[in-house]
Amino acid sequence: MPAETIVIDTREQRPYGTKGGYDVVTVRHALAVGDYALLADCAIPADGTAYKPTRAVERKSVADFISSWMLPGPRSRELAKLIRARQLRCIVAYVVDGDEAAIARYPYRKRFKGKAATAASVMGYVHSLRAKGFPVLLCADKRAAAKAAYGWLMREGVECNPQS
Repeated sequence: MPAETIVIDTREQRPYGTKGGYDVVTVRHALAVGDYALLADCAIPADGTAYKPTRAVERKSVADFISSWMLPGPRSRELAKLIRARQLRCIVAYVVDGDEAAIARYPYRKRFKGKAATAASVMGYVHSLRAKGFPVLLCADKRAAAKAAYGWLMREGVECNPQS
C-alpha cells in the first residue's frame, strides 16, 4: 500500500520534524485553510492556486494557541480562519503541541500584564470550539501532536487527551 501524502502549507514555519510513526510523504503547497491536509482530501485548482481541503489541521504551540484566543487581534484572525473554513466546507481541527497541564503552567501574568487571561479562560475557548464542531486535540508534546495530526487527517481516530 503506497504512503499517504500530507500537504504542509507553505506558510508553516516549523513543520513537524516527525511523521508521528505514520508512513506518509510530505509535500509543501499553499493551503486555503489550515497548516496540514491530506492530499486526497484536497480540491486542486487547475491554475495552481491554494489547495482547498475538506479536512485540515491548524497546528499551534501552547503559546500561540493561548495568544490566538486571548488577544483581540489574533482572536479576530482565528475567527476569520474558522469562518473561511466553514465557507469552504472544511473541517478544521486544532492540534496543540501541549496538553492541559502545559496550558495551566503558562506564565499568564508575565505575558498578558493585567489582562484576564487564565488557564480556565483558555480551556473555555477549547470547550467552545469543540461545541461548535472544531476538534481541539491537546497533546503532551510535538511528537504526540504530529501523531494526532496525521492520524486525524487519515481518519484513524487518534487523539490526545480528548476529554481535556
